[in-house]
Amino acid sequence: MATQVTNLSPIFFEAKWPTKHNPALKSLAHKVTRFVWDLISVIIFPIGLIRIGLKWLKNKILRVIVPGNIDKDLHLVHFKTTWDWVKAICLFLANSNHFKIDRDADGKELLNRFNGHPLTLKTPDNVVLDGAFFPGKIQDKAIIYAPGNSGQWENLTSRLQELLSLNTSLVVINPRGVGKNKGHRSEEGYALDTYAAFDFLINERKIDPNKIVQVGFSMGGGYGACGAALTQEQYPDKKINAVNINSYADLQKEVEEVLKGRGLLKLIGRLAAQIFRLNLNPKAAWDKLKGEKVILYNPDDDVIPKVVSLYKAVKLDPVGTTKALKLHRGGTDSEHNRPFDPEESTALQIVLRDILKLPHRLQHPPSIKIKTLQA
Repeated sequence: MATQVTNLSPIFFEAKWPTKHNPALKSLAHKVTRFVWDLISVIIFPIGLIRIGLKWLKNKILRVIVPGNIDKDLHLVHFKTTWDWVKAICLFLANSNHFKIDRDADGKELLNRFNGHPLTLKTPDNVVLDGAFFPGKIQDKAIIYAPGNSGQWENLTSRLQELLSLNTSLVVINPRGVGKNKGHRSEEGYALDTYAAFDFLINERKIDPNKIVQVGFSMGGGYGACGAALTQEQYPDKKINAVNINSYADLQKEVEEVLKGRGLLKLIGRLAAQIFRLNLNPKAAWDKLKGEKVILYNPDDDVIPKVVSLYKAVKLDPVGTTKALKLHRGGTDSEHNRPFDPEESTALQIVLRDILKLPHRLQHPPSIKIKTLQA
C-alpha cells in the first residue's frame, strides 16, 4: 500500500516477502520442526532462556557494529589501546541512544534542497525504516544507495550530489537500528531492509529490475549486496546490478581482522564470534547477482583491510564477471571514509552511466586502474 506522491509529500510503502523467505510458505515439515523446538525450549526452561539471551546479546553486538551516526563523549575515546576499545564499547552498550546525533534538521534541508520525499518503508518482517526518495527526470531508472556506519541519509550531501547528477531516481534508507529506526538487528533483517527498497521501486514505481543499481559503501556495501541477492532470487530472469565501494567479503572475518593484535579484546572477540556466528556474507551474495558488478576499492583502506575486502575475495574466486577500479592512494587521516576526489567521482559517474545505459561523453581518468575479474 502507498500514498499518492506529490511534491515533498511523505511516501509510505509496505514491502512483501520475497517468495523463498516467506514464513507463511515454509513447508509443513519446517513448521512442525520449528514448533517442536519452540515447545521444547519452553518446557526445558534453561534452553529457552539461553535462546532468548543469545538473541539479545547478538542484537547488542550488531548495535556496536552498525551504530549509525555517533557523537557526544565518544570523541573523548582515542581508540589507541585495547582499554580504549573496551571503554568505548561499554559506554555504547550502556546507553547507545546517548551517543546518537539528531539529524532531523539535516534531513529536512536535504529534502528541500534536492526536491525529495520523506520515505517510510515497512519491511516484510514489520520493521519501519526511515529514508528518502528523490524522483529523477529519468523516471524508468533508479539507484539504491546504502551508506556505511558513519553515514545516515540525512548527512550524505556530497554523495547525494554525485548520484543525483545522473538524473535518475534515488532511494536511500537508514537500516534498522540506525537513526530513528527501531527493530531487532539481524543479518537477515539488514538484507530485508535493502530488499524493501527494491520492492518499492519495482512494485510501486514500476521500474524494471534490470534498470536499478544497488550502490553500497562499507557496511552498506555488505548488507546492500545481500539485499540485492534477495531481489535476484525473487526475479531470476532479471539482471540485478550492483556497485560496491570499500566493503568487506565476510563480516565475521572483518571483525576478527580488526581485533587482531588487541590481546584480551581479540580473545573475547574470537569467543563471541564462535558463539554468535555473524552470517553477513557479501561475497556469497555478490556471486548470485547476474547483472553488471563493479567494485571500487582502496589499497590503503584503514578500516577494511585488503585481505578481508570484497575485492580480494572476488579476485581469488570470481563468479561471473566483475570490474574492479583501484582508487587513489591518498595519505589522508582515513583512506576509508574520505570523500572521492574529482577523478574518482568521475569514475563512479562513468560506471553508473554505463550500467544504466545513460548517455555521456566522460573520459575515464587514466590514473584510475580497471581490472576485469572473470571466472
